[in-house]
Amino acid sequence: MNTTALDCYLTVCETKNFTKAAEKCYISPQGVSKAVKKLEQELGCQLFRRTRQGLELTESGAALQIRARRILEEARFLQEDLERIAEREEHRIGLGIAMGTAQVMGKEFIGQLQMLLAKVGLTSVDSLDLLCESEVTAQRYELAITAGPVDRDEFDAVILRKGCLCAFVHKSHPFYRRRSLKFEELRNQKLITTNQNYRTYHQLTAACHACGFEPDIIATTITVRDTCRAEVFQDAVGISTYLILGKTDYNGFRAIPIESETYGWNLELISKKGKQRSTKIERVFKKIIELAE
Repeated sequence: MNTTALDCYLTVCETKNFTKAAEKCYISPQGVSKAVKKLEQELGCQLFRRTRQGLELTESGAALQIRARRILEEARFLQEDLERIAEREEHRIGLGIAMGTAQVMGKEFIGQLQMLLAKVGLTSVDSLDLLCESEVTAQRYELAITAGPVDRDEFDAVILRKGCLCAFVHKSHPFYRRRSLKFEELRNQKLITTNQNYRTYHQLTAACHACGFEPDIIATTITVRDTCRAEVFQDAVGISTYLILGKTDYNGFRAIPIESETYGWNLELISKKGKQRSTKIERVFKKIIELAE
């Protein structure tokens, strides 16, 4: 699926007009129309219908609008990751920081962390949960703050924050008034969660398999909250971490903790198992733990 075509499509969604979309995309209206038609042929559905007020999204078009934003965002993250990989050929990253760290630890912690790294001459990079692990294993990151639980046979790890997974549901859902849930209750529920680059996906699937069923994951995303709030997905159950979604009140939605002694979501500081940390890295390792207290 061509990202340029998706960008044109989203512009049409915004303007409700091929000509206005063409002006914003700096191509001809025929080019915009061709891009949309190609998407419709590829997906096998109509994305827009014409009304007196202008173009209107079909139900399929509305579903694509949500996914298109996620795809373009993922493409942007991929490009950033590729650029960082190129940069790492020249120097090693001091610290990988998984998405969600700032929401869990707060802006003050991130500010202090950046000051600490600058003081000792180390760099940091925003990363993904499982990428943090693979890069620490490959010794391209000295340390990482990532989502756990991680494998203690592969990493030296310290838990900075311990939490559970949660269900994110609309007020119309039967779960909305519940104070807590168990993974067994997700059987036969339509689920939305993060993609396979994130710890949540693997914890969710493992927990459901342990309960004897395959989770019905109808969509994956990097922003569970925003995806669930789209009207087309409001009957689904979003699965994320309570450390993030449990902190905020969302109009019409609630985050409900999922109780489990085995499956959860922690924020952990890791380094490669068995690799002796240099004096500078050891100092940073201990200081991060101190800042997190």
